[in-house]
Amino acid sequence: MQQRPIEMKNLTAIIEQAEESGYFAYCPEVSGANGQGETIDECFEDLQLAIQLIFEELREQDESRSTK
Repeated sequence: MQQRPIEMKNLTAIIEQAEESGYFAYCPEVSGANGQGETIDECFEDLQLAIQLIFEELREQDESRSTK
């Protein structure tokens, strides 16, 4: 399997306080990336995990297309 370098860049995290309790977040640069948590730190960690999972899925799809 050929490895390609990944360009790292800064992403924007928008974190807002939920109406009832806790926080929710999203990343405008990554469609579908959002997170939630009782604290800002939990919310940010959840968002980071969502972004990581989205990038992993995109990488797997790209590799799948490359082998066809």
